[in-house]
Parts: sequence; structure tokens; C-alpha cells
Amino acid sequence: MKMKKQRNYLLPHEAAPIIGFSASYIRERMRSGDWKIGICIDRRKEGRKSVFRIYPELLEELKRKGV
Repeated sequence: MKMKKQRNYLLPHEAAPIIGFSASYIRERMRSGDWKIGICIDRRKEGRKSVFRIYPELLEELKRKGV
């Protein structure tokens, strides 16, 4: 039986219900640098999908600020 590795980050669609914004809005804010809640590697210019990693500690901090 293969053990599933536990992640220490969330994806935008997982963070969306926690802070009450859509996943696309979260991606937009991260790309623009308005929300520093993780990392965003923007690969759209290369014709590839962007990569988003949202760290729970930073997400909670954003939530406490009342965004």
C-alpha cells in the first residue's frame, strides 16, 4: 500500500472557502503581489500553467487582518 505524502500548503481552490473569495480571485491577488500568502510562479508567458502554494500560517494571518 502506497502512503500519501502530506502537503504543508493549500491550493487556491482549497483556500477559497476558508477566506470567502473565489479561487480565481485568490490567484489574481497573488499574481499581482497584493496578497503575500505563499508563492506564485507565473508561467503564463511560457504557455504553461502557473503554480500556486498557499501556506496556512500566512492565510490565517490574512484572515485575522479582515481581508
